[in-house]
Amino acid sequence: MLNPSGRVVVIGAGNVGASIAYSILNQEIAHEILILDIAEEMAKAQVLDMQDASNFTHGVSVKYADYKDIDDGDIVVITCGAAQKEGQTRTELLGINAKIIRDVISKIKTTRKNVYVCMVTNPVDVLAYIAVKESGLPEAQVFGSGTILDTSRLKGAIGRDAHVNSNNVHAYIMGEHGDTSLPVLSSGNIANMPLDTFVKLNDQYYTDIAGKIRNTAYEIIKGKKATYYGIGNAVASICKTIIRNENKIYPLSVILKGQYNAKDVSIGVPVMLNSDGYKIVGEVPLNDLERNLFDESVKTVKANIQAANA
Repeated sequence: MLNPSGRVVVIGAGNVGASIAYSILNQEIAHEILILDIAEEMAKAQVLDMQDASNFTHGVSVKYADYKDIDDGDIVVITCGAAQKEGQTRTELLGINAKIIRDVISKIKTTRKNVYVCMVTNPVDVLAYIAVKESGLPEAQVFGSGTILDTSRLKGAIGRDAHVNSNNVHAYIMGEHGDTSLPVLSSGNIANMPLDTFVKLNDQYYTDIAGKIRNTAYEIIKGKKATYYGIGNAVASICKTIIRNENKIYPLSVILKGQYNAKDVSIGVPVMLNSDGYKIVGEVPLNDLERNLFDESVKTVKANIQAANA
């Protein structure tokens, strides 16, 4: 059984990687954060800046690292790759980032260390699949950030519409972390009461909120060229759950083996996460519309996986 080391290794020191590392640092989730990037000067500058910030913690250490510094029980967060540009879909990044991630996974594999791998680089579902298949690690320890950020956006949007704290909203975005994602509202609730107790849950509301959640990333990219604060906190939460064995449910990108009538595809579904990795503990009920949309999302991700392996 793998025990968390209490360390997080962030591969990729750009906006996303730095935001993840900084969130982990600020929340003092790990006792040590290792940062590495092919752009060595930039990565070392990020480390120096965070070392200044670490002086205001209870002793969190931030270091520049190499693959040889990875050890058993580390959480390896992969963020490196080409960034999504304005007008570019996540799947258009596929060819570029699939090559980069295969190289990164091969270097992790060379260390022969037993680690957790959290894929963040987009398109995350396809790259998580590649990571599972090529890392040689137990599947429960390798996953993508999936629709965790999309789900937080959904809960926030419903919470604002219903005038309640988003922590009381229980609903998921499932499927691809991309344009075929779908909100699952039929089984959603607020404080164990049906969503339509608080919001007018009709076809128009479904269409509006689905579009709003999908387009948020594009709006952020249009205005500031990249998204990073949200995913920074999301991945920090994932790391905390593993290190502290919190048994939390997150919608992560994991390989399905018959669940939701899907096989051999990595896609966003709710799973339980703890120090053992993830476990699919059941299936969220889907109505006919949600089932059809999820099936279409699976087809899209499978086609992209095939393209990445071509």
